[in-house]
Amino acid sequence: MPGLLVAAVAGIPWHVIAAKDPVMPSWLTIAVFCLLSSILMVLLPLALEQTRDQVMYAAIFVWCILLIGVLEVLGWVVLSKHLIGPEAKRLELRIAELAETIGSK
Repeated sequence: MPGLLVAAVAGIPWHVIAAKDPVMPSWLTIAVFCLLSSILMVLLPLALEQTRDQVMYAAIFVWCILLIGVLEVLGWVVLSKHLIGPEAKRLELRIAELAETIGSK
């Protein structure tokens, strides 16, 4: 089981960083990685008997869930950036038109 954990924790971020032509954006890939890691962190403590190890996996689970939330906000910003651009340009043109109207009076 530790080999699977090391492969997931070390291999997936390495693939995200080293991929030359990624299919998904890196923030989405990392969010999926955190989701899968959090599921693994829920299942691993069931097989452990030491409380110290269970607490460690619970802490990793909490960090994974927090990182998913941060990446969700980042993804929302990245995706909505393209929606805000045309609106900002239209607002800029409207302000310039208003300035010309006020200047001509």
